[in-house]
Amino acid sequence: MNFVSTMNRKVFHDFGYRLLESFEKYSSEGDHLYVYTEDSKLKEVVERCLCFQRCTVLEFSDQRITDFLRHYRDKDRFRGIVSYASFFSLRRFLRLIKGKKVVGRLNYNFLRDVYRFSFKPFAIWQFLTAMLSSNVRDLTCYVDADCSFIGTIPAFGQMPELAGVDVGYFGRPSYTETGVMFFRPVSHVSLFCDSWVSYYLSGSFKGLDGWTDCHTFDQSRVECNYDLRFVDLNASSETNHPIAKSFLAPFLDHRKGDRKPMEFSPELTR
Repeated sequence: MNFVSTMNRKVFHDFGYRLLESFEKYSSEGDHLYVYTEDSKLKEVVERCLCFQRCTVLEFSDQRITDFLRHYRDKDRFRGIVSYASFFSLRRFLRLIKGKKVVGRLNYNFLRDVYRFSFKPFAIWQFLTAMLSSNVRDLTCYVDADCSFIGTIPAFGQMPELAGVDVGYFGRPSYTETGVMFFRPVSHVSLFCDSWVSYYLSGSFKGLDGWTDCHTFDQSRVECNYDLRFVDLNASSETNHPIAKSFLAPFLDHRKGDRKPMEFSPELTR
């Protein structure tokens, strides 16, 4: 079974290492985790840890992705930094007077951090493209870097909830929870991901209420005219942390937000 995630060195050292360690512990022979990154040094860091035998670090190779990330990387307005004035943000002003980058975030709004939330669709898109060219059609699972495996990972075919799924997600009344998603590498799913990624590459994300991967995924799904099966995997009434109440709970914990330093998510059903 194939799994995909994204992280850089900071995320790896802060909490991402737990995903890799737990995957090595609970995955089976033939399972593999592919970690996409914009950080050219992450591969070296992970490869020095000889315990990670089922994980491969890949840099984004599509020039359109690297151009996008380079363009938005240092633009406060697209990194969730709320401006204090119409022209200069306080952060930029301090850079000017101190001549160096200011550490930390001032008035951070994650809904407007398009740079941070573009990595997931880019990784899924690039991975599915590679799988299509290799004729691999097995279901792929995307997991956020703040996920950890807490039990043996069963085969996807043993999970009736995933039967016939082309794209699996956890719906909520507000916007989709995208910490864990499932994608089948078939042509129509790839075309859907083309549309998803185009919200970033074309700049169309600017017309949405939020710029996260959740918002662009939901809008792309609404507009999708391809013959594929989207399945909402949220079978509970949970509106905040549906993954913790799902069929994944016995073996996967998504410690998102302020849950990152915790041993387990408080909502977890085990």
